[in-house]
Amino acid sequence: MYSTYTGYGWDHSPDRSGTESPPIRAKVAAARRAAEPPVKAPKAAAVPMTAAAPAPAPAIAPKPQATAVAATGKPKRPQGLAKARGGKADNLQIISGVGPKLEKTLNGLGFYHFDQIGRWKRDEIDWIDEHLRFKGRIDRDKWIDQAKLLAAGDMEAFSKRFGPGKRKS
Repeated sequence: MYSTYTGYGWDHSPDRSGTESPPIRAKVAAARRAAEPPVKAPKAAAVPMTAAAPAPAPAIAPKPQATAVAATGKPKRPQGLAKARGGKADNLQIISGVGPKLEKTLNGLGFYHFDQIGRWKRDEIDWIDEHLRFKGRIDRDKWIDQAKLLAAGDMEAFSKRFGPGKRKS
């Protein structure tokens, strides 16, 4: 039993934190092991010597990407570019929900052009959503539809469907 000053007075309760000395812990553990009944292993069934060994299963090469994604169930990172094509990136801020900071983040991940975003598949959208903690923003704001129209250069259809967008020179 130890006394400890807690700031509100002295605590005289027994120490239950398991801080007893190592020799005492070893003695307690040995006593517990001695008190437990020994566990007997079950006897293995006899295998007749005349039985033939099973033939090894033929090796099947897994599909490289598809099997790995399907087996893990994890979203797949979309393929980005090292730098913008032609040295000039598209103004991703035209897409609803993309501001200057998010545009920099997307560029940092290798996404510079509308057609890249327009080609994202479901598992790639899930990866971006999870990686950037968007919580469904890509689907809510319809980024893929917006990016496809912008990549096609159809500003009229884009404006009718999503509004004028942010046009920045």
